[in-house]
Order: sequence, then C-alpha cells, then structure tokens
Amino acid sequence: MIPARAASHFIAGMQSRYELEPSDRVAGMTEITFDISVFDMFVVWTVGASLLVVPATQAMAPAGFVQREGCTVIFTVPSVVSGMHRMKMLAPGSLPGLRYSLFAGEPLPVLSASVWKQAAPNSVVDDLFGPTEATVVCIGQRFSGPENATPNRGVVAIGTPFPGMEAAIADSSVRFLPDGERGELLLGGPQLSSGYFREEDLTRASFPVLRGTRWYRTGDLAYREASGIFHHLGRIDNQVKVRGLRVELEEVEGYLREIYQTDAVAAVAWPVEHGSANGIVGFVSGEMGADDPDVKSKIKSRLPSYMVPSTIHRVESLPLNANGKVNRKELVTLLDEGKF
Repeated sequence: MIPARAASHFIAGMQSRYELEPSDRVAGMTEITFDISVFDMFVVWTVGASLLVVPATQAMAPAGFVQREGCTVIFTVPSVVSGMHRMKMLAPGSLPGLRYSLFAGEPLPVLSASVWKQAAPNSVVDDLFGPTEATVVCIGQRFSGPENATPNRGVVAIGTPFPGMEAAIADSSVRFLPDGERGELLLGGPQLSSGYFREEDLTRASFPVLRGTRWYRTGDLAYREASGIFHHLGRIDNQVKVRGLRVELEEVEGYLREIYQTDAVAAVAWPVEHGSANGIVGFVSGEMGADDPDVKSKIKSRLPSYMVPSTIHRVESLPLNANGKVNRKELVTLLDEGKF
C-alpha cells in the first residue's frame, strides 16, 4: 500500500533530480502495472511534458520510435539495452536527442551503460534502484564509466540514497553492519509503503523499527563502501547451495559478462534436489560461441570448481517477463522440460 505522501515525495524528488521541462518528450515504455509508469505519468504530467506511449510491438526495441518522435527522456529496464545492442540499433551517436536515460528494475551492466552512452552522447545515464515498497526508486548512481562499477560484477553500482531517504546494511538478525560488510539492504524514509494489504504479520516482519526509525527489509544483498556508495550483489534468495556450498548466482553472471563480453547472460541453479543444486547452468546471448574451449578455460581459471557452470547454452535471446526483466524461472522450466 503506497500512501499519497510517498508518491508525492517520489515525484518531487525525481523532478528535483532531473528538472524536466514542458518541452520534454518522454518515451512511455512500461505497462501501468509496472511501477516505473508512476514516473511516466505523474512526474511527466506534473511539469506539463509530453508522454508518448511506445507501441507494444516496439517496446523492446524503441530506437526508431525515440528517433522519430524526438524523445528526450527514457526510463526502462537494462534488458532493453542488451536487446537493442544485439539488433545493432545502438550505433554511436544514433540517439542524440536524449538528455536523460534512466534504468531500473534489474542490474545495469557496465557494457550496456557504455554502449548506451555512446549512442546517446548528450544524455545523462543513471542506474536507479528501489523496490515497489519504497515507491519506485530511491537510490541512484550516475554513470560516467567503468569507475562506477561494482567490483567483480560487471554492473553499475546503485549509488547513494535520494534526499530524505536512508539506506543501511544489516545482518540476518537485523543488526547494522559497518562499511564493507555484506548484508541485507535496508531502506528508510518518506517513500516507504505503509505495509501489505490485510497482511499484518508480513508487514511487521518486513518493516521493523530500529533505533526509532522504520525500515524496509529489501531481501537484497549489498554493501556500502567507505565513500557512502552502495553496491547491489543480488537477491539473498538467489544465494543457492551447490553441493552444499553457498553460491551467489549474480557473481557467476558477472564473470560470464566479463569473459563473453556480452551483458545478455544468466545463471541458474539446476537441477535442484532436496534444497541443494547439483550444478549451475549458464546462458549466453551474443556473437561468441558458448562452446569455445578457450572461453571455458578462462571460466575455470576465475571461479572455484563448484561455481563453474556445468553447461553453457548459447541462445538467440534470453526470455523476458512482462516487465522486460530476464525470466530465470522460465529458463529453469525449459531445462526441466528437456528443451536444452
């Protein structure tokens, strides 16, 4: 349940951060069931700017629409970038009219951010983070180059909280951790949801009060560096046991991005028996052959044996869900059904 005051704070914060003008033309990329649409509608209309709805048939490859309609702002998921790059739609300088390019919903690979920055040289490129329980997004990192990356992950850091919002790292007992320690990302501030509809127990568990402040437990693994920048390491529930040893799937994906030089990668634990996986299966969409023996040797030299994918499948494209995010559950289903 998102109170009006939370939405109001988000709208005001985004307008302050980006200073949209009535002359701006915003590419409406998402369905109204996806919370990014709150930006598309209310931030845009608050300043009297134009919202141009991208046809569903072009939503995953909107380059032509952006060019033809003279769009100046776009807010979408990183998977859109990798798809457009794969279809060779992001030639350097091809999107000169964009002045703000905002990405959220999943990790933003450095490769995607770099390719987009070249295609839209006049645009600010921001990686934004925030669960729906904190009203769309509430942390951001401006991208200028590889120096903004999370070490060994190949993705852009999530940065620092918006004015008025707070972030912290806690252990499994919800005790605050110092800089550099990995733990669960907590969010606090006026953008927090008032809770889950008719779910009082879940609300109490998800929104604890610590040191007099109400927080939301995101379920995301992260850490804060000494400079105050937060780094997202994936979902805590994406930590899996492989032959009894804990593995973070996002870490495997980070190495796949680096070695295969593509951001269109995914790793899933499979097969899973009695709560522990027997191995990891990787998926790569790109020009490099997934069965290249030299590439496999590089993976084995970088990762401990239990983290090395037993198989890496080359796919034309990764399956996406309705919001444009990589659908790992579908990949597991396809493996279960023997489709690979």
